[in-house]
Amino acid sequence: MAHVAQELYNSNFTDADVPILLHYASVASHPQNCYHTCYWMTPYGVCNTQILGHDLSEHLRTCHGVSGPEKALLRCHWHNCLGEMRKESLARHIQEIHLEWKYVCPNCSERFTRNYTMQGHISRKHSGN
Repeated sequence: MAHVAQELYNSNFTDADVPILLHYASVASHPQNCYHTCYWMTPYGVCNTQILGHDLSEHLRTCHGVSGPEKALLRCHWHNCLGEMRKESLARHIQEIHLEWKYVCPNCSERFTRNYTMQGHISRKHSGN
């Protein structure tokens, strides 16, 4: 049986394979591709729905009524948060503050709260890589 298990996994990687393997690992572990628990407070308690990161804005809109003009002031109803912000900033607030999304540099593992900040870091620090 152990022989069969060995055949299921490719372990014949070379140094040339490392960059693409790191890329695949970073995509799979990116917060947009992971499930998160919604802790938005409803009249019935905490939402507790498992949502994919890239579905956060849609979940807030369809399940919690987060809608209206982008500049409208809204209150965050995440558990233990009553921050007030523009609607356009609410999803990013939840990602950065409550879900603690981090973008990890594939070259040096430095962590950033925003993707464009990480991309700038890569351009400045790793452009020769």
